[in-house]
Amino acid sequence: MKPGEFKVLEKKDSREHLREELGKNLRLHFFEEEEIGDIFRQIAAFGELGGKVLALCLQLSNTGSNLVERTLRHIKKAALEFSGDELEAWLAKAFDLLDSSGLDAAVGFLGKSGPHHLAAFRASPVIRLGGISARLETYLKGLSGADFHVSAAPGLPGPWNCYTDGSTIFLPEEVGVFAEAEKNLLLYRLMAAHKWAQAAAGTLRPHVPSPPGDKSGPADEGAPDVPDDAALERLFSFSLFADRGLALDLYNILESIRLDSFLKSQVPGLFEKTLPLRLFLLARRGFDTGASGGLAETSRKTAFVEGLFELYLAAGAPGASYRVEIAPEAKRAWREARSSQSPSQALLFDLYRWIEDSFTGVYMPLET
Repeated sequence: MKPGEFKVLEKKDSREHLREELGKNLRLHFFEEEEIGDIFRQIAAFGELGGKVLALCLQLSNTGSNLVERTLRHIKKAALEFSGDELEAWLAKAFDLLDSSGLDAAVGFLGKSGPHHLAAFRASPVIRLGGISARLETYLKGLSGADFHVSAAPGLPGPWNCYTDGSTIFLPEEVGVFAEAEKNLLLYRLMAAHKWAQAAAGTLRPHVPSPPGDKSGPADEGAPDVPDDAALERLFSFSLFADRGLALDLYNILESIRLDSFLKSQVPGLFEKTLPLRLFLLARRGFDTGASGGLAETSRKTAFVEGLFELYLAAGAPGASYRVEIAPEAKRAWREARSSQSPSQALLFDLYRWIEDSFTGVYMPLET
């Protein structure tokens, strides 16, 4: 497969391999063929989550196949109490414990499948990356056909630090933004899919027009993939902008808007499921308008960029409530970015010039 070439792969081959390995382990522990067939039928009954249940049963069978039947009984009890997303989060916790604390901790957790234990789990919504990284890698392989690694973003505080170098997708160590675990799991999927889209849709390998006065020419189309804003500055010559922070924020928002169209076409189900999450995040945002109720002159750049970001969060949803007044030029940029098939550098230069010509004062990004 050529660099930058992506395709959707069938999941059948990987699942068949897991079935073969589990079958071998069960036969080593003297399970009859009828018993093995019954176990596979129970696993298949979990539908889309069957692959995760299969992988968990395989890991447990490496220690003792008697754990498989017991675990399936616990998972079936949990499935009666949980939604599909909640059950997936519960299984992710079991994998996390298996990887971080060992077999006894995972088996002990799975054994607590009574209603009160499951209710307590539902009340603890934080999802840790360690428990779902393998599933995210499988998910990304299904999207792209490429082997992405998923790793924690090192040394970066806060829940929103995520980036990619083109082969590894770096995500926060945990997400607890929402009061429901399944929504935090969905947010992880959205972040991972967005970073994949950056690699697949050319965000990290643009052909960059030169700003006025730049004698170096366009950036090399074969430039290496880059993970962070400092590398983006080097690749895109952002150091030539008088306000690099403004230019970087504009570029990241414009690319996020452009990638929405890509994600909607490639993973429409995920895109639709995450819209309510984005509207919730939009409603949580705020803006200090000052005692007079009007935006100070020094904040008009900030208000413009905030409006563009809120347009991205709303994704065109009818009736969305915005925290700031959306400037007509921001709406125009949003429409243009949505319809673009190539990275957003040309639009960035035009929009940056317009903002600098239209507003005075210092750009200060809002905290999320």
